[in-house]
Amino acid sequence: MKITCWSDYACPYCYIGEVRLKWVIANVPELGEVELEMIAFHLDPDAGEHATGDTQTRFAQKYGLTMEHAGRSVEHISQMGWAEGLDFHYAETQFTNTMDTHRLTKLAQSKGDPALAQRVVDALFHAYFGESKELADKALLREIGVSCGLDGEEVKRLLESDLYRDEVILDEGEAARYGIHNDSEERRLGFRSTSEMRPNVDDQAMPLTAFQVQGGGYIYYQLRDLGKALGFNVGWSAGRGIFIETDKPDSDAD
Repeated sequence: MKITCWSDYACPYCYIGEVRLKWVIANVPELGEVELEMIAFHLDPDAGEHATGDTQTRFAQKYGLTMEHAGRSVEHISQMGWAEGLDFHYAETQFTNTMDTHRLTKLAQSKGDPALAQRVVDALFHAYFGESKELADKALLREIGVSCGLDGEEVKRLLESDLYRDEVILDEGEAARYGIHNDSEERRLGFRSTSEMRPNVDDQAMPLTAFQVQGGGYIYYQLRDLGKALGFNVGWSAGRGIFIETDKPDSDAD
């Protein structure tokens, strides 16, 4: 069996999901031999070479949340990481462009040594979430590549060129064909949040943030926000995934 996943080193769910998936592969013998292939997903091609702002503020701006709500969400994601045994400091991450990390991964994958490629993947995730490093730092990437077993001069030549850039873009294009878009594409397509269109419940306007695709006729609301407004609980667990409990009030846990 071959499992292919699109992943970005700045995505917390990618890191947590990879750890969970590897646990399943290791502990479910019925799966047999499984090959796990990571494909590049450049989360935000417009991101800069240096971090600007903190995670909580970026989270609030991206999803149209209050700072308080964003802080709770970031903390909840961090707890998910710690629960998997990861050194996980999401609030302290330094968000930058990740193109070079994907190119470094492509170089490692080209060596035909899955263990080498996995060391690079693990080291990049840990540098971002465990050590709060800027992943656009070429010196850092060269250090990671060498420590994982790549040739230093080859990594240097990679980072001074555009090698594997086209392959990363092709990976992103394949994701787009499945309807998966990065932040840059969402901005181009016109995804936006607005607080002007609020639903009425019992003739009272509910304080919910609405999301709309520009040019489209559909309005979307976050399920958790609807639960708070209408009195039902939305939860998540590893065994059940996302679930709704209509006989329980919202737990206010993000």
